[in-house]
Amino acid sequence: MAEPAGPVRLEAGGGAPAEWAAAHAGELAGLLPRRGAVLVTGLPVRAAADLAALRGGLGLVPAPVRERFAPRRELADGVWSAPEWAADREQCLHHEQGGAVEVPRVLLLACLAPAAAGGALLLGDTRAALRALPADLADRFRAEGWRLDRTFRPYLGLPWTEAFGVADRDGMQRHAAEHDLDAEWLPDGALHVRQRRAAVVRHPGTGEDCWFNDVAFFSQWSVDAEERGVLLAAFGPDGIPYNTSFGSGGPLGEPDWRRVLDAYDAVMSRVEWRAGDVLVLDNLLTAHGREPFTGEWKTAVAPAEPVGLPVPRLRGAGARPRRTAPAPSQPQLRPWSSRGERRLGGDVVPPGVDERDRRDQRRGE
Repeated sequence: MAEPAGPVRLEAGGGAPAEWAAAHAGELAGLLPRRGAVLVTGLPVRAAADLAALRGGLGLVPAPVRERFAPRRELADGVWSAPEWAADREQCLHHEQGGAVEVPRVLLLACLAPAAAGGALLLGDTRAALRALPADLADRFRAEGWRLDRTFRPYLGLPWTEAFGVADRDGMQRHAAEHDLDAEWLPDGALHVRQRRAAVVRHPGTGEDCWFNDVAFFSQWSVDAEERGVLLAAFGPDGIPYNTSFGSGGPLGEPDWRRVLDAYDAVMSRVEWRAGDVLVLDNLLTAHGREPFTGEWKTAVAPAEPVGLPVPRLRGAGARPRRTAPAPSQPQLRPWSSRGERRLGGDVVPPGVDERDRRDQRRGE
């Protein structure tokens, strides 16, 4: 029987966040792989430091934030503000660090101040979203992965130094080499960054296939039509701040973009939360977003338990291998464990990667 949509709700009934977390870590670790999201209410989580304490009580290891698409601040040790996003616009489903090669497996979000109106969180089960996708589209993304192109220009969007946490061009080149990015300086001084990632990955704990990517979120079609027209007229499709495509470089047309959104809509649930509520997500199993709001909307975000993702290869293309060894397709790992013990880690393997590699070897590629 399918699990009901939306997060499991746990009423904490007060107490120190770290102590409650330590006492209930096993319960949350058991629920998260099945449901993908747990909403904890009744804890006095009023500041970023409280969320850091709760994360520590759960025995979770902080995960770095290496790639940013909007301004955000570190509020406490490994706890961040939510990316700045216009209050009058919906933030469609996406993942924390969804285009990186190392991503947080667990994501904790705390409501520090709810909106006066609106601002509900949006959640989508990536296993169900994959099943809801048309088969032809899912098969193409399985085979090719997806590609994200970013172009950085002065006074247009986030500076590349802030987006990647580097100080100069040498630092950017090192970051690109370490994190499987192609970085190119254009004649006009702009920086173009390209990254190719798997669109479907196998969860390292459950072995289930997940629709894990931000191909819809960063697409040109997600930009207001009038704004998109201005950007395209000024820079062309290869020079706008963000765009996505199939992994081969084939364009993602508006009809296919809408089919991805339709799959998300079919599995989406809403979460209205109050001050002090904490939402614990499996970042691979659950995409998140938010509705428009008015008033203040203050959220703290604590990424945790970093895992490596694959860099996919096209058949016949000499793709660069990941520098860390891939994990088995069905690793026997605990959902999470305490510091000093073996935590959820290793690399996530795209379904079928071993078979493709064997076929490539037989072809002599």
